[in-house]
Amino acid sequence: MGAPIWEKKIKKQNLKVFNLDDDKHETQTETKIIEAVNNQLGLSEDENSFDFAYRLPGKSSQRPVLIKCTNMKNRDRILSAFRAKWKAGAELTFRVGADLPEYVMKSRSKLYAFFFKECIDQGKNAFFRSDQLVVDGVKYIYDDTTKQPIAVNDNDI
Repeated sequence: MGAPIWEKKIKKQNLKVFNLDDDKHETQTETKIIEAVNNQLGLSEDENSFDFAYRLPGKSSQRPVLIKCTNMKNRDRILSAFRAKWKAGAELTFRVGADLPEYVMKSRSKLYAFFFKECIDQGKNAFFRSDQLVVDGVKYIYDDTTKQPIAVNDNDI
């Protein structure tokens, strides 16, 4: 299981932005992203920070935006600033996340539904690493046959 190497490499510098106001006929998506990032995250990005930014197709009223950052420093700076503001409880009008392969997104959504929220509510140290959930140092994956999270060690993967 896992994404091909080329898929991971292509998506590595990408970010997805969710809940950004969507004008169905907008032509300045990149400008809108730069303004939101600078105003709400306190950064000073410009048009040289991104190779491109465009809306992903979809039927949602607020389609996500895919951003390809010019380098990993820009990507990490934006993602870190967002996470810091979010953890501090800042009121943000959009969300930022890494552009992950589909198998990782599916695994994370199943682990979140079954396990992650419960761990956080119990005050445990829980975070995602690729398609795994790490809870207090123990790695879990979602098992499709048993339909529940199972603990694994590095030799099982």
